[in-house]
Amino acid sequence: MQTEQIEVELSKIKIFLIAVGSLLFAALGIYLAFYHTNTSMRYSDSFVKFAGILSIAFFSLTLIASLFKIFDSKKGLIISDKGIFENSSFVGLGLIEWEDILEIEIKKVKDQRFLMIYLKNNDKYIERSKGFKKKVASINYRMYGSPVAISPNGLKISFKDLDNLLKTSFIKYKKSTNQ
Repeated sequence: MQTEQIEVELSKIKIFLIAVGSLLFAALGIYLAFYHTNTSMRYSDSFVKFAGILSIAFFSLTLIASLFKIFDSKKGLIISDKGIFENSSFVGLGLIEWEDILEIEIKKVKDQRFLMIYLKNNDKYIERSKGFKKKVASINYRMYGSPVAISPNGLKISFKDLDNLLKTSFIKYKKSTNQ
C-alpha cells in the first residue's frame, strides 16, 4: 500500500539570499576585526574586534551551511503517515515520528518565527546526530525545550502555510497512531 505524503521543496533562492547575507556579514566582521579604527569612544577597540570575530565565526558557518543546502537534492520537508522528515536546515534531524511528537508550537525569537516540535524523547533525536549537528540540536534543546525547530526560511512555503500544514497533519496522523 502506497502511503500519502506531502513534499515541500527547498527554496534555492531563499537559501542563496541567506548565503549572500552571510557573506556580507562575514565581510563586515573581517572589517571590524582587522581594519576598523575606532574613532568613537562609545565602544572599546577590543569590544569591536571581538564583535567582528564573532561575526566572522557565526556568518562563516551559516555561509557554509547555506552552500551545502544549495546543492542538496533532497526534499526540505516530507510529511507522511510515519511522521515529519525534516531536512529544511543544516541540522535536519531526519524522520520525526508522529508517536514521538507531543506538541507543535510557534516560537518567536527577536523577529524570527519558527515551529518548535516538542518530543517525548529528545535524547533519541539528539543522539542520532553527529558532530556539529549534535551540538546544535543539544543547544536547541537547552534553550527551547526541543532539538527540533522548523522554519520556512529555506523552504518553498510561507510561515502561515507551514504552520497550518504541520498542525493539521499532526492532528490527522496523531489520532491514527493513538488508536
